[in-house]
Amino acid sequence: MNTTEFRRLTTEAATYVEQLDARERELALAAEQLSQDSAVQAAFSQGSQHERDRIVSLIDHQLALLQLSGNNALVLRALRRQVREVDAAA
Repeated sequence: MNTTEFRRLTTEAATYVEQLDARERELALAAEQLSQDSAVQAAFSQGSQHERDRIVSLIDHQLALLQLSGNNALVLRALRRQVREVDAAA
């Protein structure tokens, strides 16, 4: 490989790296814009709400089982209240 060929390959490699860097910046900007899109935020919020409702439903089921068996359900009620408080704060 001669000096001219080496310089050409070095220039091509530098150009390729610059193109990759530019593409990476474009992707990062697109990801940032996507995360700030109101539809994405609404979907995330809806998913969070669904998960909290699912947890509360599981707690309600356990509360019903504890009440049927006559066990004290105070701790589970406190947990349920905490989950709902997080829901109200969101």
